[in-house]
Amino acid sequence: MRIIVAVAALAMALASVANAQTAPSAYKSLQPFERFVKGDGEGVAYSYKARTKAQFVALLRDKQLAKKEMRVGCDVLVRQMMEGHQALPFEGCEGAAAAIENNNDFAVVACRDEMFQKDNFLVVTNEKGTAFNSWHRKCYKDEQVLVYKNQPLISLTCLNVAIPAVPHQVPPSASAPPAAQPPAKSIPPVFVTGECPSGFTLFVNAWSLGSLGSLRGEAEKLIQSANERDSKEAMLLDAYKPDDFSRTLGGRLRSDVKVRALITADLPIRYLDLQTAKVVRELGTIRMERGVGSFRFSDDPRAYVVEVVYPPDFASPAMSGGERRLRAFPSELGRFCANNMHGVLPQ
Repeated sequence: MRIIVAVAALAMALASVANAQTAPSAYKSLQPFERFVKGDGEGVAYSYKARTKAQFVALLRDKQLAKKEMRVGCDVLVRQMMEGHQALPFEGCEGAAAAIENNNDFAVVACRDEMFQKDNFLVVTNEKGTAFNSWHRKCYKDEQVLVYKNQPLISLTCLNVAIPAVPHQVPPSASAPPAAQPPAKSIPPVFVTGECPSGFTLFVNAWSLGSLGSLRGEAEKLIQSANERDSKEAMLLDAYKPDDFSRTLGGRLRSDVKVRALITADLPIRYLDLQTAKVVRELGTIRMERGVGSFRFSDDPRAYVVEVVYPPDFASPAMSGGERRLRAFPSELGRFCANNMHGVLPQ
């Protein structure tokens, strides 16, 4: 559907890209970037209609459905969201789908004109979905917007991504004097490469054995096999390299089972030495909510073995050295920008 802005609303609905404090053409995901005729351009969606969060998540997971409803692929939308909002806790289409589905920081709200007129630009594309532009506009009637921590991410009506015009700031309260605040914690930079411009992300997933359906029998055999391995009290790295529940079934769990275990937990994550398996550095914890969590690395994880510890009441990973440990090796971490680990509860 072609976006035609009424003449009476042009002054408020459109803004020149040249006046933006954040140049949209600087975003890698907006290349090739073109200046369309003023008021001209296409929505990502072929059809402008009301969509729920669940329907949007389905588009991120189903390539055939996305092809029928959108001019661009899921990967384009996710890259644009990631570049415009670097604090997003996901990487890739499945990571985005899982986070949006399970993380309460994502919500659907009614569109407000200032969302796309002042605070953000709205990315638009051409009719073939091969070039991009951005502008300001008013809300459509009954338009819904997906937000992350109250900041607009994407219109669920036209499926166009919102990118900030200026860094978002929370104004101080006008009614109360500013309270003394503790020193702000410094946020470490994200380690990036040319192949992974958004950095390296590790996702942790939790499943329930009782919800695995036809995969349950295979899962139980993998769990038994892992339990029988001798890790020499977690000091033998090779014991963690064979096929296991996480490596073997992870992709099928995300594509077929989809529904995570409703568990919230903090999972320790650390770097281990490649030769000795001794701890090099504790990285903190990964907050898992409703069976999914993510961690973005501030340095190159491929220089270490990455270890994540699951809670003791899980059936997998196997207990070794007194903890339920999963380990990822440099050869695995270097294959993708986003990697997954999987644990399973006994029920």
